[in-house]
Order: sequence, then C-alpha cells, then structure tokens
Amino acid sequence: MAYVKIENNIVVQKQPDEAEGFIEAPDDVVPGYIYEDGSFTPPPHTPDLKAVLADWRYGVETGGITVAGVEIQTDRESRGNLMAAHIMASEDANYSVTWKTAQGFTTLDAQAILTISAAVRQHVETCFAVEKIVSDLIDTEAVNRPQEVQDRFMNGMAEMASE
Repeated sequence: MAYVKIENNIVVQKQPDEAEGFIEAPDDVVPGYIYEDGSFTPPPHTPDLKAVLADWRYGVETGGITVAGVEIQTDRESRGNLMAAHIMASEDANYSVTWKTAQGFTTLDAQAILTISAAVRQHVETCFAVEKIVSDLIDTEAVNRPQEVQDRFMNGMAEMASE
C-alpha cells in the first residue's frame, strides 16, 4: 500500500508512509491518477505532443510551396531532384531543365532553378526551426494540446515568413 495526496480529484503526490493529508492507495497509483467516489483511475490517454509536432512539421515541410506563382513540390524526392538541378545551374549559367509542376510542364532556366532551390531550402530550414521552438514550448509545458501544437507551428511559420 502507498499513500497519496489528492487535490481537485487528482493524485498530486505519492509516498510510502502515512501522513496528514494523505490517503491510502494501491501501489500502482501514481501522480496524475483521478480519484472519484473512493476509487482511482488512470488519466485519459494524452497524445505524444512531440510526435504530433513532428507529423505536423513533416506535412508542412513536404506539402509544397509557391514560388513566383509556380507550385513547387517539397517532398524529399523532389528536393533531391531540385538539388541536382541546382548543382548544374550553379556550374552553368546557360543550363535549363524541363520541370513538372502542379500546373504542368515548364522550362526553368538557371536563375529560376537557383531562386526556387533557395526558397525550398529556406522553407525546409524554417520548418525545422519552428519545430524546435514549439518543441521547447512543449518541454516547458507552455503548449499542452495537439491543436495548440498545430496553431503555434503555423503561427511560427507565418512569423518567420514575414521576417
């Protein structure tokens, strides 16, 4: 048997010895359990907020961006293809490539490739920078709900885009 302290129907402290303000509880009861009508129940499942955050960041990271009115895919395979084109464009100012976008095929010259690759790189870097900021907020418990994770992430993306 263990002894727990209850505040607002929540177990907030556990100890092995009887003390004033503590009640008897089974050994498996830990802080966070709910105490109602003389019985203890585990808290409802709480989602792993960092997993929620990582999933949200991945979706934004790979969801594409628009550069100069052209929708550009930002999935990891497309970024690899863009990197190859970037290397070629960096070495040859006359380089051009036929590129498939959501609007159809277009020809990108070297300058367009460099502009697009810089925008994609900035987008990906921003996604990870904002994920770090929100992760730190989760660590300090300033963010504690999945919707709040998503809201903070999207607000962070908007703030960084306006800088």
